[in-house]
Amino acid sequence: TLNEIQLTYKDYFVQFEFSVLDFKDPERNQYRYILDGFDHDWIENGTRNTATYTSLPPGDYVLRVQGANSAGVWNREGLSLAVKVFPPPWRTWWAYTLYAIFLAFLLWLGKRAYDSYVIEKRAREMALVMIASEERADDEMQEQLEIHDDLVKSVYRHSVSTLNLVGDVLSIRGGQLIDENAREVIAQSIERVQALALLEECLFYQNEVLLADLNKYTNILVSNLLQKSATDEQHITTINEVSARPLPIEQASPLAIALYELLENAIVHAFDESSEANYIHVILATEAAGTQDAGHHRLTVQDDGAGIPSNIDPLSSHTPGFVIVASMAQKLSAELSFAFRNGTLVSMVFPQQEAR
Repeated sequence: TLNEIQLTYKDYFVQFEFSVLDFKDPERNQYRYILDGFDHDWIENGTRNTATYTSLPPGDYVLRVQGANSAGVWNREGLSLAVKVFPPPWRTWWAYTLYAIFLAFLLWLGKRAYDSYVIEKRAREMALVMIASEERADDEMQEQLEIHDDLVKSVYRHSVSTLNLVGDVLSIRGGQLIDENAREVIAQSIERVQALALLEECLFYQNEVLLADLNKYTNILVSNLLQKSATDEQHITTINEVSARPLPIEQASPLAIALYELLENAIVHAFDESSEANYIHVILATEAAGTQDAGHHRLTVQDDGAGIPSNIDPLSSHTPGFVIVASMAQKLSAELSFAFRNGTLVSMVFPQQEAR
């Protein structure tokens, strides 16, 4: 005897069929039914022996059916069937967990920006007070520089600690998830948070402007990704020609995220385990005067790996890596292009930006 049926969100149309075991005059048998949890009252269905529902919301229901024979005698006990409708993936508990984690991360970003503003404002105010003091100008200026340095170091330690904490929380939540896709999303989120933590190691202040050394960041990032590659890192040659000229944090942050996505794809996915002669070439330079893109920066990431399947267009793909790279290019007002010949070449041209 069937006691329960289970439906997914894809089961848009559901029809139940039932019958009365009275064959004397079956065409005069009558029926009524109610779906507890959905219908408010019994539905008198006459001689029709079917019940149809569309777009049932997720939840638990009980279908109750009563029938009457040709003489009009009703079976008050009737039959019942449990019906369970599962929600779509984006409305499950683990999906809401991901939404909550993402919201918490956005709140942390906002708090960090506010903390940086407060720290910078406080440092400026203290500097003005000490400059105004004629008797202790030199001594107090030195003290101000030391305080400013301590504040910057404090922000750095706080930022790295917070990023590591976010990674730990994501790791714990990911271990509790049953769905494989959800665990994969959590794992990718952890790796991206760790990549942001690596960028923190490459930040420094110069003339009260927060700058980033992307050449150093590229070396650290490549070293970390090579440890995760299935290919022996001795068989991958990396050429780092990222300019040593520091960039303002407004440009360095989206560039760092794009670099992580491109290098992670090249190092982890582009090469077979049996490959022995592989290279990855990373260039970040300013276009020379007289060229079409003079005064612009150009980021190029090239490898001689397997490349991207011909049926995939990176510029219109919904793959998370491509979507993130395209989003970072948009933040930089950059022109993004892909070429697939003897591997993969990704180019991003974007205007220079004055540090603020």
